[in-house]
Amino acid sequence: MNKESPAFSLVEVMIALGIISFCVISVFGLLPVALKSMREANDRRAAVEVMNRLAGDVVSLSGSRSSYRGSGANAPSDKLSGDFSDTSTAVSARKLFYENADGKRTNKQDANYVGVIDVVAPVGDFDLGVVKISVAWPAAAMTNASVSGWTNAQGSVTTVVYFNQ
Repeated sequence: MNKESPAFSLVEVMIALGIISFCVISVFGLLPVALKSMREANDRRAAVEVMNRLAGDVVSLSGSRSSYRGSGANAPSDKLSGDFSDTSTAVSARKLFYENADGKRTNKQDANYVGVIDVVAPVGDFDLGVVKISVAWPAAAMTNASVSGWTNAQGSVTTVVYFNQ
């Protein structure tokens, strides 16, 4: 037998296949982790978009005492419309809402995101009002006022908007 043949031996081929198999199995093992991370990032991005739309509505509505109640003819969209309690005093008002993945208001069964808008009206003419907007997913999440957060939520985002009269 000639020792200088250009072919690979069976042992060399088996070692190479073992190394390639280990690499392929490792890549497939990381696939579920990557997909979960991508799904979480998409949920967070969509929740931030919902929150930013609402914060933009709050900023565009500031300027008159009726506008930050979330109703009135000068509301640019229906995002803040609804029945807030009276915010003419420093009492907090709370509004719960549900949105689907397309950014449209919906009922709880069809929703992907649940949000809470808390309004604290300014007391005097020179005070600032505060609007806290929090969005969580999935829509089955419930707001928990005792710990100032969410229960049964996979994730949430929160922002605070200050406004003047």
